[in-house]
Amino acid sequence: MSTRGYVATTLKPTVLGKSRVPCLSTLKPGSIPTKFCFVQEKSPRKPPAERTRSKAKADPDGMPTLGKTKKLIETFEDFNMQNIISQPSRITSTTEYLIDLIVTTKANMVRQCNVLPLGISDHSLVYATLKLKSKRPPPKIVRSRNFKRFSIQDFKKDIERIPFHVLDIFEDKDDVLWGWNLLFNDVCDVHPPYKYVKVRSVSSLWINSEIRLKMNKRFKLFKVATRTKDPVKWKEYKRLRNEITTDVRRAKTKHFKYQLLEIKTSAEYWNLLRNATAPKLRKAIGPLKREDGSLAVDSKEKSNLMNSFFSNIGINLTRNFSFTKVKAATTLKAVPTIKDIILSKSEIEKYLSDLKWNKATGPDKISSRTLKTAGSALVHPLYHIYCESVRSGYVFEQWKVARLSPIHKKDDESDMGNYRPISILSIPSKILESAVS
Repeated sequence: MSTRGYVATTLKPTVLGKSRVPCLSTLKPGSIPTKFCFVQEKSPRKPPAERTRSKAKADPDGMPTLGKTKKLIETFEDFNMQNIISQPSRITSTTEYLIDLIVTTKANMVRQCNVLPLGISDHSLVYATLKLKSKRPPPKIVRSRNFKRFSIQDFKKDIERIPFHVLDIFEDKDDVLWGWNLLFNDVCDVHPPYKYVKVRSVSSLWINSEIRLKMNKRFKLFKVATRTKDPVKWKEYKRLRNEITTDVRRAKTKHFKYQLLEIKTSAEYWNLLRNATAPKLRKAIGPLKREDGSLAVDSKEKSNLMNSFFSNIGINLTRNFSFTKVKAATTLKAVPTIKDIILSKSEIEKYLSDLKWNKATGPDKISSRTLKTAGSALVHPLYHIYCESVRSGYVFEQWKVARLSPIHKKDDESDMGNYRPISILSIPSKILESAVS
């Protein structure tokens, strides 16, 4: 904020789990007349005969500022504010003034404050450091299916026993799909149940439990060595540090050698090469601009902004264009249509067997691994709902819902127009789409 040459900066750092700490810093250049400024004269550099303990500084209009100083101090007291700078911030050949302030309502949150002469001006730099302890961000926890004790034979038997025929009682087609997903997910929750996994931002899969134990011991030895200054402890710490470095290198080499033997496609090879040489981390989306130019920082609000932007992008683009009527005679190419869609169970079974396990799960929470594992036991139930959709020419509402994953393209990361939406649809709907196309 700047008014008539005065410069004031207000900061409100927020400590996680605590209230805000407001701070105010003001600056008045020497060339600007003093109207409302906190001025305190410190030890004027004059001969003893002319030295005075305090002196009211006057502006060019002849109006003393001592009264203004008292008024500012009263304002501080009214709002429970305190100036934490006590040393002079402006030094001339004859006087020293406290003219640059740092004001706060919570002085106990200030760790250190001081005045630093810069040498480029008669104004010195005032600064303060706060007692801020930033908490570690909570770990990312994802839900995935646990295939550790998974029995394929038992899973297929239970799939074959599912009474999918009861879905014929529903008249609403969306209810049919809802019941189908419910019956299938109930069996999946029994055989490959869900588990919650903590995901690290940088996960080194080659670090085993033995190496982690050595790392913990290394850290403890380092603390003892720095505290006691014992040469024996330092020597033991360095020996263990070098041993861990060797173990990590060997484990990493062994890990990627094993991964290389499992590669079957060129895409898997290049993915492995990228992970081994320069793994790229995808960072979280930062603040996004609202329509009024302000920034949204809440995760839920950012999700709603992204969803609203991409769902209305077609409507927003049409506002910039004027439509003209097109005569039928000017149409040069007819839209291709299809009269009959023929589906076969063998074709559906082939699409199920060709599914890749590493594909993302859609909003219906049906994973590609469970569909591929069920295989032939799931062909007839899928064929039934596919035929129902094709016969009626109706696309289930649940298949129109997608999980949106925005990918930043370039330029300003706070502009939603610089993101590309990646839609993750239901896997059964993608199978039908492939069969029709």
